[in-house]
Amino acid sequence: MLREQPPAAPSIPNAAAVRASQGDGLSKTGAPSGPIQQPEAAIRGTDRRAVVRLRFPHKQFVAPYHGDCIPSRASFKEVVCRDISEQGFSFLATCPPDFEMLVVALGVAPNLTYMTARIANRVRVSDGPIPLYRIGCRFTGRLS
Repeated sequence: MLREQPPAAPSIPNAAAVRASQGDGLSKTGAPSGPIQQPEAAIRGTDRRAVVRLRFPHKQFVAPYHGDCIPSRASFKEVVCRDISEQGFSFLATCPPDFEMLVVALGVAPNLTYMTARIANRVRVSDGPIPLYRIGCRFTGRLS
């Protein structure tokens, strides 16, 4: 049986590494490579985030989490992530999830890190023929 450990995010590059890699937005390893441009609210000091978010435009897998073990492979759905930090990540979806807790498989198989997260917000970002939502999540633990 798998145990949930205290929150521990995947390794995030330090500020010097972020500045050094801000060329095209992607490193050759597929790691986050630069901070997201913050909206005007961040400039005015109303952004409440305590940590830097990094662009993370990579496909990962998420599944609903029911608190006991890693969900079955069939439960996972591929999503495109938008950003990541030590505290959480966001991804894009065509409909908002109908669950509050999830497991995200970060990395490339067979080297996956399974993190648990709580959905913090769901924001509609496109009103086109197919709606698009940004799903913001906060890490709550790591499964091992």
